[in-house]
Amino acid sequence: MPDEKLNILEFARFLGIKLYDWQAKPVMMMAKAITEGKERFKVAIRAPNGSGKTSHINVLISLWVLYTYQAGKAVITSASQRQLADQFWPAARLHLLKFPDWHVNNHEMLITTPGGGRLRCFTTNDPGLAEGSHKGQGPDAPLLMIVDETKSLKPDILTAIERCSYTVLLYISSPHTRSGFFYDAFAKPNHGFIGFHAGLNHNPNISPEKISDVYKRFGPSSNLAKSILEGDWMDEEEGDIGPFSRSMLDQWMEQQIGIREGSAAVGIDFAAGGDCNAMVFKDGNQVAEMKQWPDADTARASGKIAQTIREWGYGNRPMTITGDRGGLGAPFIDHIQKYGINIQGVHFGGKSPDPRYGNWVTWAYYWVAGLIADGKIKPPASYAELTNVLLEQLANRRAKVRPSGVLVLESKAELKERGLASPDLADAFVMAFAFVDVKGRDYTHYGNTPPTSGPLGWDYTGDYDDSDRPGRDEGGLGGSFGGVHGNW
Repeated sequence: MPDEKLNILEFARFLGIKLYDWQAKPVMMMAKAITEGKERFKVAIRAPNGSGKTSHINVLISLWVLYTYQAGKAVITSASQRQLADQFWPAARLHLLKFPDWHVNNHEMLITTPGGGRLRCFTTNDPGLAEGSHKGQGPDAPLLMIVDETKSLKPDILTAIERCSYTVLLYISSPHTRSGFFYDAFAKPNHGFIGFHAGLNHNPNISPEKISDVYKRFGPSSNLAKSILEGDWMDEEEGDIGPFSRSMLDQWMEQQIGIREGSAAVGIDFAAGGDCNAMVFKDGNQVAEMKQWPDADTARASGKIAQTIREWGYGNRPMTITGDRGGLGAPFIDHIQKYGINIQGVHFGGKSPDPRYGNWVTWAYYWVAGLIADGKIKPPASYAELTNVLLEQLANRRAKVRPSGVLVLESKAELKERGLASPDLADAFVMAFAFVDVKGRDYTHYGNTPPTSGPLGWDYTGDYDDSDRPGRDEGGLGGSFGGVHGNW
């Protein structure tokens, strides 16, 4: 620890934290307010995920308070315990060897200093517990309060935080829609916040690969893409976009994509209570058959499923059979296996093979959406009985960006709260196409002219580079990637 006290920029250099201008300005302003003994000084910062909000701003200003003031306090809260445990706390711990006389409690995410200073991380759903922080007596006991990923906190928690007698309050988050406390901090001057905004031009550390990927997934004009990369606000309807937008599906249905031979697969979503059993048969690059019917009787439905699978050619050709093992899925799978069908179960809530997604089903939806966007799946016939049902279910499934920056689909329970049917057919469709061993060739991408030479569609090859695809054990399936059927 230095012999002489350092100002905030000198302290940043001591920690090895390199600040961009947009990070340095609010940090200097907060440090100045604390040094001058101001009260209820409020700052709001909105910036994209991955721009260094936590590792640079939050860590720097909170550790500086403990280093500079004998009885200084820093309180960091977030809607997500994971945000604190996986983001803030590891970033803070990188610097703690420089302060050997500080006591660190990793379990409680608590730091105490010999002079009575404290840094505390917490999450709570109880407003009464959120309003208990207050600065001490005298100029050597300021209180810094940081609300990380502010957009995700409930209004009553933020109201409770306003009751605290703080020196500086920092709202810091990636943005969401034009509503709520975080938006009001920028839009309503009477709330008393000084606002800062950083976008792509301010964050050269955001990789070109991420920029390209986000624009490809959501479109260059999408408000969600602008929010993720530029820290811009979203309109209410854009705030709940999912992997399959209606405009994307409309374009898909208008595409002329040739039929390609290839592997066969069946995805099955089992009835749970009042929901439907749903089956989708993938033959090559097309949806060959779809079925959906209500039947909560496990034994009877399992028999019909097994019979349908055999009618679709199981036993006469290689065929991958995948079913949702979650909820009531396990007994269905057990029954179907007794009919001699080699079916594997996937856990929708299982680990995603891609860290950008919060679980397996979110990854699968976005993976299949990418196949559609790249012109690799032939759309079902518009006149088919269940085509409109499939399109509606795909379009209705929303996704949210968690405070940690990962995407996660809304649950079936959340869909029902919005008065929408369970996405049984959509789940079956995604399962049918999620494990496809394909190698892209020339294809028609949205907005492009069809190629003048080279076939459209897929190559099915043995040397396909599947390094960015999951093994079935990673995605919640048992066995290796090729373990679903012996002839895979």
